[in-house]
Amino acid sequence: MKQTLVAMMLLLAMSAIIRGQVSGVDQSKGVEQTLIRLEQEKDEAHVRGDKAVFERIYADDYTGINGRGGFSSKKDVLEFNATRGPMYESYASEDIAVRVFGDTAVVTGRYGFKYRKPIKGKDDNQYRYTNVYVKRQAGWQIVAAQFTRIDK
Repeated sequence: MKQTLVAMMLLLAMSAIIRGQVSGVDQSKGVEQTLIRLEQEKDEAHVRGDKAVFERIYADDYTGINGRGGFSSKKDVLEFNATRGPMYESYASEDIAVRVFGDTAVVTGRYGFKYRKPIKGKDDNQYRYTNVYVKRQAGWQIVAAQFTRIDK
């Protein structure tokens, strides 16, 4: 009788642990999908020059390191992408991978774009990037980023 009771308790405990692990995996998948969707929204905002999307997705304390090693802030992102009107003919991210660490996530991928009008040098480029997202009251926001040009 005692052995049966102990065995049942062990089975119940193992079942609870397994359910918790599956729930954590399901929750991670939901976060991954949310962040991939945010990356797609950001891509579309580049084409439209949609300042509201950049305001929402980039944290006020955002710091980016650009392809030349310089720093950029949220203000810089807004000025470059949303004050001049739509600058991009196309802008698309690919090979997106998401790793979730609680309320923090690291998103890596590759993006390419083509300007509507050439700015300086080439008017289309490919970059590898890393975006660090943090979940805050306003939702998931990019707090840090780094991107590097892919030489062709």
